Amino acid sequence: MERIYKYQSHFAKLICNVFLFTVVIAVPASAQVAFNLFNPKTVLQPGADTIYYPYYNNVQMIEIDHISAWERAYMAHQMAYATMSQTPMFSPSPVNVYLFRNRSGEIVKAFNTTSTLSQLTSSFRNLPGDSKSPRIRQATSHNTPRTHFSDWDDHQAGQSDFKGLYIIYNDSAVKFRSELLFFASEHYPTGMRVGLIDSLGNFFLPYEYTSISPLAGNILVVRENGLCGVINLKKEEVIPVKYDAFTIQYYDQVIFYKSEKINVVYDHAMNRIHYVDNYDWIALGKLYSWRYHSSTSSERAPERERGEQLFQFSKDGKIGFIDTNYTVVTPPVYDMISSFSQGFAVACRDKKFGYINEQGREVILCTYMYAEYFRKGVGVVQHEGKFRNIDSTGKLLENYTVEHESWRNNQYSNYSNIGHLKATCTILGCGLTKENDVFVVPPIYQSISPVKILVKGQTQFSDKIFIGKRSEKIGLVDTAGNVLLPLEYEYIQDDPRADGLRVVRKDRMHSGILNRNYEWVVPCIYEDIRIREGYFLFLHHGKYGLMDTTGGVTVPPVYEMINVLKNSRALVRVDTLYGMINMQGEVVIPIKFQHLNGVFQNGLCPFAINNKWGYIDTTGKIIIEAMFDQVHGFEKEITAVKKGDLWGFINQKGKLVVPYQYTYVGWNWAHDGFTEVQKNGKVGLMNQKGREVIPCLYDGVSGYSEQYGHNMKKDGQWIFVKAK
Repeated sequence: MERIYKYQSHFAKLICNVFLFTVVIAVPASAQVAFNLFNPKTVLQPGADTIYYPYYNNVQMIEIDHISAWERAYMAHQMAYATMSQTPMFSPSPVNVYLFRNRSGEIVKAFNTTSTLSQLTSSFRNLPGDSKSPRIRQATSHNTPRTHFSDWDDHQAGQSDFKGLYIIYNDSAVKFRSELLFFASEHYPTGMRVGLIDSLGNFFLPYEYTSISPLAGNILVVRENGLCGVINLKKEEVIPVKYDAFTIQYYDQVIFYKSEKINVVYDHAMNRIHYVDNYDWIALGKLYSWRYHSSTSSERAPERERGEQLFQFSKDGKIGFIDTNYTVVTPPVYDMISSFSQGFAVACRDKKFGYINEQGREVILCTYMYAEYFRKGVGVVQHEGKFRNIDSTGKLLENYTVEHESWRNNQYSNYSNIGHLKATCTILGCGLTKENDVFVVPPIYQSISPVKILVKGQTQFSDKIFIGKRSEKIGLVDTAGNVLLPLEYEYIQDDPRADGLRVVRKDRMHSGILNRNYEWVVPCIYEDIRIREGYFLFLHHGKYGLMDTTGGVTVPPVYEMINVLKNSRALVRVDTLYGMINMQGEVVIPIKFQHLNGVFQNGLCPFAINNKWGYIDTTGKIIIEAMFDQVHGFEKEITAVKKGDLWGFINQKGKLVVPYQYTYVGWNWAHDGFTEVQKNGKVGLMNQKGREVIPCLYDGVSGYSEQYGHNMKKDGQWIFVKAK
């Protein structure tokens, strides 16, 4: 059985896994401002290709191909960490920059950059497009088919057949892209729009949509105000822009969803649109195999598996069959339908088993506790606690000529005390049986296992509630097979808590919380939700907020980021500015800072305005003006600050107590009260009064002994040196 899933590209998965809940990330005290990929100094990034197209109508297009450089860096990054269990963070791809200059060398149009035309003209005046220069090459034609296309909807980057058109972003989107070097988000900022230009710099589509994705044949999937649809290159609406989401399946089929249900299957290769009635999934893999790989020569596959023309689908958790025209042949009333073998598929309806023929009709009624594939002309069913053979007419046979398949993993469970109930897995699926192998929960699940609960502080397995998995989705069932929570969720928290609360995730856009009685405390309507000590942190419509443990909203979802700190305050971000609130949502530090550390030490917290750092107190009052390029927190009475390339030390009034002379200062004060400093390529140690207790005469420092002092390296030898 197959299932259609909403998916993201490989790059998107990486970004989402790292940043799905960015609220827990705080900016380090010494963090610098976001690196702007689009200012004139950095418009030509190291490693980026600069492509000069031929002049046409006295205008030349220049493409700064950041995406190719990013792809190369990303692949190197992946290979470098191939053996690690977790890959470190990798920033999202920048977009390509498109410039247009006339014969006199002036840049007359520019897209995907915030630089002015005069700044760009100055930057490119001495770059004539010499093909011998590194990373500079000539395009062979004006409408070259090699066109990168970066879809901001899912961070895809790569080549497509999207010929002669280029995606562009408005200023809001360009600014947001540069901010992503510091913070990533799946959600579009207000005012973000994309459009398309041709290779002359003329608008093909104005800044109208929030995302554009190309399909084969230059068909465009577009998103506007959170909804998506399809237009063609005549700008005609092929599929109305009214659906919540889309996925691309098996190269040529695009699935459109409304309220997480399939409403449209668009076969763009054959230009066919199929409207369906709120399906959960369709076995499009079977349809794809039938269409392109149909064959009856496979000996390994069941008789009709390669050539069958009925395909499973699901609606409201029940399974049926459709044909190649998406016409319903078998109504969705079954819990499970197997593949076909010798003209029959095993089916389970209302916890009982029977058989469906290749025309989609239930020819042997679902009245048996269990059934297996037909082999050698007969099937095997469990009838009145015994295994019996059955023929194609539904007649039970007296002679037992075909043994039932060997069951796997039918070991007695060590978690149950209800009559030796055991989890049993058959060739069809997993269920629960009694000692005599009679099923009490039919084997219609990929897996079935008890939930974990906390009893008197000890973790143990429940003997009443089980997690069932089917078609890669999970839900909750009891020992009678009753479904307590439909099998349509991706995650159910199995780490028991004393309060019995569990986070449940339906998909990446819908999460909620159940209590110990498996009742909804918070409905499954939020993009994400996390249980914290004394409160819930939630994401709704791309914004973060806070709830109390009853599900009541205490801080409305209006923030791009929330990081709750230990002092009952939270660091928040609105657009690109930072401030702080209390747990009731009241602003306690104005939301006006470019960056804010959020951690107060000795009553002071680092902040940044206009790319310079300073310090505020707990009321938000500026105590030390923003004049430094980089700073450390006030862990002690003095702290390190940087101006230009050198570090010095200031006190809590902002007075410079150690001149700017160090090229490096350690991030923290060690337990002995010293920190490492470096100047002139040599290492020493400084105390909390600003005095070098070990002068900068050494090549390295490693470790400390109370008896002997600090282990310092000099002239290739490690020696112990005591601080003076």
